[in-house]
Amino acid sequence: MAEVNKTSNIVVVPEIRKRGRAVTDIRFKISENPQLAILDLDDGEGVRKSDVYSRLQALGVSDRLARQWIAHHGEDHVGEKITYVAGQGGVQNPVGYLAAALRDDFTTEPTATKPTSARAKLLERVRDLVAARTPTQRDADRRLFISMIDSADARADFERHGWMSALNTAAIKAFWQDLQPDAFDDI
Repeated sequence: MAEVNKTSNIVVVPEIRKRGRAVTDIRFKISENPQLAILDLDDGEGVRKSDVYSRLQALGVSDRLARQWIAHHGEDHVGEKITYVAGQGGVQNPVGYLAAALRDDFTTEPTATKPTSARAKLLERVRDLVAARTPTQRDADRRLFISMIDSADARADFERHGWMSALNTAAIKAFWQDLQPDAFDDI
């Protein structure tokens, strides 16, 4: 119920009948969720006829999410991120990667004028690899990696900094190379 109330355009409220301590009946009242009106965007057919919408549908993005992303980020921005995701090799979950690209504004343009170090490029690639995984896969990857760390200091550093852990850079690279052998070929 909490998930439905948090993420949908309806609110579910249970009504419980008890006899003594035992629950005898449960009835759910359903009403409109006024706080999530953005989910009920009705754009007519304008957005659905756009090229960006078609590209999102081809990736497997739902109708509602496609319309929400276009309304929130703008058609041009979403189109740029779709192109960015398409240019990345070996993406296993393009919808999840696209969601991360929109959320974190992934870009191919350099963000600073100074040259990027090899370690920074490596960590950026790791960030992209992690973002391309599903939440369940990310959790499993993290637990598996932690189980492989022998040093208490290295484990503490990973728990503090995650995949950006400086003490574990070499081990992180080896771990991701095992999962995707060609992930670091260009670095």
